[in-house]
Amino acid sequence: ADAIPSDLYSKGRGVATGQVGTDSIFFVTGTYSGTLEADANLLLENSGDADDVLSSDLFLAAYTPWGEVLWARRAGGEGSGDLSLGIATDSDSVYITGKFEGSAGFGPEILRAVGGSNDVDFFLARYDWNGGLVWAKSGGSELNDEALDVAVDVHGGIVLTGNFMSKAILGEGAAETVFE
Repeated sequence: ADAIPSDLYSKGRGVATGQVGTDSIFFVTGTYSGTLEADANLLLENSGDADDVLSSDLFLAAYTPWGEVLWARRAGGEGSGDLSLGIATDSDSVYITGKFEGSAGFGPEILRAVGGSNDVDFFLARYDWNGGLVWAKSGGSELNDEALDVAVDVHGGIVLTGNFMSKAILGEGAAETVFE
C-alpha cells in the first residue's frame, strides 16, 4: 500500500515515532515517482522526469496519531536511484538514510556522488521535528554504495548499516570517516 499516494509510484520504506510533550508524532520515509500528494494542500514534485516511473525521489513525512499530515519533505535528483531506506529518531530529530545516484538536493544542500553522475552513494540526513533540514552528508566510493538502516543511541551516537564495494568515505577533512 502507498505510504502517501503518488500518481505513478510510492513505497513506504520505514516508520519511526517521537514524542513532543504528551503528543506522539509518526515519521514515514520512502520513495516515489511522479507527484506525491501528502494531503490536498501539499504536493511534492519529483525532481527528475515527472512522467517516468524510474525517476525516483525520496520523502519524509510527519503525521499526528490521527493520520493528519504535519509536514512532508522531498529530496533527490535527476537519477533513478534515489531511495530512503532507513529511519530513526532521538529526542528532537529524525534521521533518514539510503542512496542516491549522481547528485541529490536536500533543501539547499547538494550531495554529489564520489564517482560522478552514474555512481550511487549513500546519504545520511538529519531533520528537526518541524521538518527543517539540520544537515545532510554523503559517503561512498567510486563504485555503488548504499546505507540500509540507521540507529541513534541515547548519547547521540549514530550507527549506519549498508553495503559498499570498495573503500568508502563519509565526511571531509577532520570529520572524515573511512570504511574499509
